[in-house]
Order: sequence, then C-alpha cells, then structure tokens
Amino acid sequence: MTRLLCCIIVPYLYSSLMPQKVKTDDKVKILAQNTAYGGYARVEKFDLQFRLYDGEWSRPVSREIVYRGEAAVVIPYDPQKDMVLMIEQFRLPALCKNMDPWLTELPAGMVEDSSESIESVAAREMMEETGLGITHLRHLHSFLPSPGVLAETLHLFVGKVDLSPLDNGHGMYHGAREEDEDIKLCPMPLSDVPNLLKQDKIKNASSMLGLYWLLLHRDELRKEWKS
Repeated sequence: MTRLLCCIIVPYLYSSLMPQKVKTDDKVKILAQNTAYGGYARVEKFDLQFRLYDGEWSRPVSREIVYRGEAAVVIPYDPQKDMVLMIEQFRLPALCKNMDPWLTELPAGMVEDSSESIESVAAREMMEETGLGITHLRHLHSFLPSPGVLAETLHLFVGKVDLSPLDNGHGMYHGAREEDEDIKLCPMPLSDVPNLLKQDKIKNASSMLGLYWLLLHRDELRKEWKS
C-alpha cells in the first residue's frame, strides 16, 4: 500500500519541479543548463552571463539553483476570539542549524498539481494540517524567500477561521501521514504574538512576515469580518 501511495503522490508532488528552460532577454545569456540532482527538491546548474551596469557582459559564471516550485502560506485568524492559529512540526533544516527542530509556524503547503489554483492549495493545506475550513481568503503578497539560491515562490494569504471547535482541546493533532507529517495545533491570542516575536521564538521567515502583517492589520480585519 505504501509503495502504491508513493506511485500516486510523487508525480503530483514534483510536477512543478520538472526541468524547464529559463527564458532570457538581452540582459542574460544562459550558456548551459543541466539538472544536477532530482529528489525532494531539484538542483539545476547554470552557466551564464548577465549584463553589467556599465553595459558590458559579465564573465561566464556558474550557479546552482534549488527548485521547490510554489507554495501557499495561510494566516488563520478568528476575529471573534481575536486569536491566530499556529502549528508546530519537525523541520530538519532547523536541526542542521543547531536549533530546536520543532518549529512554530503558519500552515503552509506546496502546489502538487499544475492545474491547482493557489487559492485551492491554501484551502487544502488548511484542512490537511488543521482540520478546519477557512473563509474570506485574501491574497496578500507573493515573494521569493531566498532568491540567492532558492527558486521558490511563496504566496501569503490571510483567512477567516472559526477556532471554537478547538475549545475542548480535541482535534489538536493533524497532518498527512502519507507525507510523514505530525502536526500540533497551537491556537493563541493575538496579544501573545508580540512577545513571541520579541523573544525570537519564530524562526520561519514567512510566518514572521505573516504575523507582523496581522498585527498591523488586525483592526481592519475585525471591522471587515465582524459578521
């Protein structure tokens, strides 16, 4: 059964990672492009030249780029309770940097099929990772988290969520087990977030950006979503 699931899931999971030739213009010359590695992420090696500010061409340079496709990040906010829903899960790169690998983050997930809209990805990941539906989904920003080496686009959303199903403490653990996810829900009053940020407890950059956005726009959202 596990092998069958992998055969079904993997083509969708990596469909956005298939090698594609980079489009260029009169400011960039791609001399060569080759796939150096293909796995959980894809690494492409480029030989290229780019136009310098003085109008001349740079010397040929080599760069390796990690491709991760596109992902949606959701700020789940309950305006009635004035609470935000965070999640906690294991992250290997944090361990590699000698940090606590169980990070507190916003729900997020990758585009698995090129036919999916990024809004549907946001809704799907919310359900998979938290078991909760979301309404009034609003796109905020699209950005490159580490453009020096990582070819990944993150799309940040805020959405209205009802956190009352978590009041009794049930349903606090979620995640797609076929993807080896083990997720704990961490609903918290928005008033706790400034101290969380001040104490450097948030190590995920997109989550940090989302929380700062929510702190800035809380009153606007509560007015808009009052009903």
